[in-house]
Amino acid sequence: AEYMGTLKMEKEKKEDKEVASVAQDNPAEPQENPVAENPAAENPEPKAPVEEEKGGAEEVPAKEDKVDNAARKTFITDKEGGENKGEYKTPFTLHDLLIPGGKPAKLAKIPNAGVPDLRISEILFRLKFRDPTPVIILIGGWGARASKVLAGVCRAAYHTDAVIIDSATNTGIEKFCLRKGVKLIGVAPEAEILYPKVNPTERFDNELTNGHTHFVLLGDKTKEYHWGDEAKIKLEVADTIATGKHGKKPKCKVVGVLLGDNEKCVNEMALYAEKEWPIVVIEGSELCNSIIQYKEAKDASVIKNKKLPGVIDKGKFYGVNANSEDVAQLVHLALCITLQLKLLI
Repeated sequence: AEYMGTLKMEKEKKEDKEVASVAQDNPAEPQENPVAENPAAENPEPKAPVEEEKGGAEEVPAKEDKVDNAARKTFITDKEGGENKGEYKTPFTLHDLLIPGGKPAKLAKIPNAGVPDLRISEILFRLKFRDPTPVIILIGGWGARASKVLAGVCRAAYHTDAVIIDSATNTGIEKFCLRKGVKLIGVAPEAEILYPKVNPTERFDNELTNGHTHFVLLGDKTKEYHWGDEAKIKLEVADTIATGKHGKKPKCKVVGVLLGDNEKCVNEMALYAEKEWPIVVIEGSELCNSIIQYKEAKDASVIKNKKLPGVIDKGKFYGVNANSEDVAQLVHLALCITLQLKLLI
């Protein structure tokens, strides 16, 4: 044991001498002065405060607040347009829109709906609406209804491969369209709507809602549109989708579903009555109830709007109680055949 210990001590002394010899042959190189090489290092940029977290401190980028504020708003991509055409660069622009916490949607912006070179068909074909497709239009929808009556409307659309068009705001049908995978197009004046934010302190009935697959917004800063002005564009969108790209195939049907929560929809109903499109009247709102009463008794005193009786007499209005199954059956029937029925209630 003493002999082995002596050998180990001699070996360690020999290794120490070899290390010392190598250090003398290769002296340490002097370190460069980072201040001399980089004058900017003398005055480094101030950093944002450091937030303490579990496991140590981590630097927070100075622009963090700016990025966070941008993420809180609805995201819209840069416009995709064409050549200059008169006063406006293009009659429409196409965008991708992402509502916070929602699914991506396509957005078409129309600055001026009155320009002669505007073609709604071009917008829809760019959005891949080419084959004739049945259409359901929600009329006068404003604020989500507490009942599930709109589930019947969505069910009818699902079983007929129909597209639903509404006012782009919260009507209550969005969640049913998400479940069924039904295309939902919102048409509205941009001056009348709000873009939603993340975790808002207050929600508004005129916010764009998740569940829409497409939006068509009218107007810009130079020209404003208001509720009712979008009715003709909504009609043209529905008619173009039902006709298809070339109009060679049989045209599909368009059915209106009157909710009547927004009473500014009388002009819209008048347009559909002229087209002889059937309108299903769902009882529940004051407007819908008055139409049903007028159809039963022909008593104009129950109608507040003096223009409405003429619209009702000219159009095809069919009443139905607020039951999702009854609504689904009647809307489905109207999409499949030409209705020549008396009031159903």
